[in-house]
Amino acid sequence: VAAFTLSDDEECAQLDYSVINNSTANAVIWNWDMGNGNTYTSETPPDQSYDMPGSYQVSLYVESINGCSDNTSQQVVVHDLPIASFSTGDLCLCDTAQFLDESTVTGSNALQSFDWDFGDGDSGSGQVVDHFYGTGGTYNVTLTVATAFCSDDTLVQIIVDTPPLFSPEASILQGCSPLAVNFDDILNGATDYSWDFGDGTNSSATSPDHTFINPGNNDTIFQVLVEASNAFGCPARDTLYIEVYQATQASYTSNAVPGCSPFEATFNKVKS
Repeated sequence: VAAFTLSDDEECAQLDYSVINNSTANAVIWNWDMGNGNTYTSETPPDQSYDMPGSYQVSLYVESINGCSDNTSQQVVVHDLPIASFSTGDLCLCDTAQFLDESTVTGSNALQSFDWDFGDGDSGSGQVVDHFYGTGGTYNVTLTVATAFCSDDTLVQIIVDTPPLFSPEASILQGCSPLAVNFDDILNGATDYSWDFGDGTNSSATSPDHTFINPGNNDTIFQVLVEASNAFGCPARDTLYIEVYQATQASYTSNAVPGCSPFEATFNKVKS
């Protein structure tokens, strides 16, 4: 009677197994077909290795000294291994990270699960997931994908960068028109600046000078919007307020009329 057992008969990507021949002791002929192109006539074949996905039929034919024969076979399977992959990118704190699965698998075994470890103690599942990081830093993000039989994982490191240290100030916050003001960042923590002076003009200088004009009859407050960003592109924003008083205009009246010198005239200041 032909009989054998295998140490393993199903694996992902690669299958390695050994054979135990359990045939009856009176067999004198053994013909092994391992299904991978290997054949043997020994009582027990050597250990086998399969590194190509597929199904293989392992067969044994035995014959006794009196000519009686028997045969048996078993199937071994090597499943396709999925390849875990995903895309993402570094981001600024307060932005939402997005992770997009790009895993692949060949053959008929479809991907069934997509499990994420975001590296901050949180996890998620799905092919497209969003995640919010509460603090800046470097995080190791792991994606594990699986078919019905096999799994694979991959790790990508991302950086969550923080806005620059930033503290804008003005040399003077109020005064008469025209009012000359110098702006500066006293912490110097940014690399790029954008100043909107609130009067239709702007500047990208680190420490710009600007003159505010108030042509009206009332005091005017200009809202200065400033955005500073670091080399990574993460922004910080702040607002300054500059109050510009109306310009003072001298005005007077006089009772003087043209006449010969000397003559007297009276001048009276007109409140402006």
